[in-house]
Amino acid sequence: MGALYFLSFLVQSIQASTGPYLQIILRNSGYSHTIVGTIMGAGLLLSVAGPLLISFISKKSRKPRLVLLLTGLAIGVFLAPVVFPLSTAGIIVCYCLMYVCLCSINPLHDSYINDHIPSPSYYGKIRACGTMGYVGMLIFSTLTAFPNQESNSSIFLNISIKVGAFVLFCLLFLKPDSKTHQESSLTKEKEASSFKSLGSVFYLFIALFALARVAHGIVERLLSSYMTEVLGLGSKFTFFIALGALFEAMVMILFGKKTANGKATCLNMLLISTFSVTVRLLIYYLFPSSIVMFTIAQAMHGLTYGMAHIAATAYIATLLGKEKFTLGMGVYQALGFNLPEMIAVSIGGAVIDNFGYPVLFASYSVLPLVAAALMLAFRKKLLSR
Repeated sequence: MGALYFLSFLVQSIQASTGPYLQIILRNSGYSHTIVGTIMGAGLLLSVAGPLLISFISKKSRKPRLVLLLTGLAIGVFLAPVVFPLSTAGIIVCYCLMYVCLCSINPLHDSYINDHIPSPSYYGKIRACGTMGYVGMLIFSTLTAFPNQESNSSIFLNISIKVGAFVLFCLLFLKPDSKTHQESSLTKEKEASSFKSLGSVFYLFIALFALARVAHGIVERLLSSYMTEVLGLGSKFTFFIALGALFEAMVMILFGKKTANGKATCLNMLLISTFSVTVRLLIYYLFPSSIVMFTIAQAMHGLTYGMAHIAATAYIATLLGKEKFTLGMGVYQALGFNLPEMIAVSIGGAVIDNFGYPVLFASYSVLPLVAAALMLAFRKKLLSR
């Protein structure tokens, strides 16, 4: 299982080298917050369907390793025209294709891990190792000032190194897709590949999870420019992202085994996480210039993301079983993350330009409270299967 730990490490290294810089890459190209939000929203919109399609291809082809490898490679290929732009239209097209791959690599990686571990309780430790890769890359960037956040070519070089390492690892250290596994999957493939087969309880869960993620979407996608432009952190902004990821890893390690206690425990963890999103956004709103309070809010990333992700992943694994898990994680990524984040950035960019960050944080803080209330209202149904 050692290869799974390093696989997770490399996947999150790609995320650390790419995600925090996407908004900055577009800002470096001279676009306003509104245009940046529109481009990012277009990428997220396409990424609602993209991970579903790629997860479906992975399941139907029964070649999860190959699909995972090609998806990682495509991130670097499609990012190049965004970093070295020829036209706005080219940026939008390539950004969208790159973002589909970036959003697809996590559910593909989660599914690959789930297929190779004896119990979902192992997932927390493996995913925490990945988060340490995320933290490590961001701390490295802070200490070395590489990449230079003002240079798109420097950012692209950093991403290319991580993508290259990932592709080589997949080729050299991941076992080729098993023919035995492919043949044994044939009898259950038709049912497992049906979106309808995931069931109404699953889609109710995704809808409630997504509502809270709209609010968290501005943390994931719009906070980088807040740190560089409002707080004036410069290249040190990566340190604060690393801080959040470090607490994310700690929460995953501490609470990973608790997800094996069943769906009720997972839902309780999700409620804690959802309330924490509101608290985090209100800290940004109430203490706009306090680095100390900003640091505390960043430390809450362990609750707002780390706890939510391991609890949701365990809930889906328990609810659907291994045969449907790949497809379920594709839906989870597309509808539980990408669609909410598309809504968050599409509206959020315009809110920043017209009203500022305080209004953004205050208005979005209401949504998690609504999501938590609905989770409590539908708790019995969520535990019914």
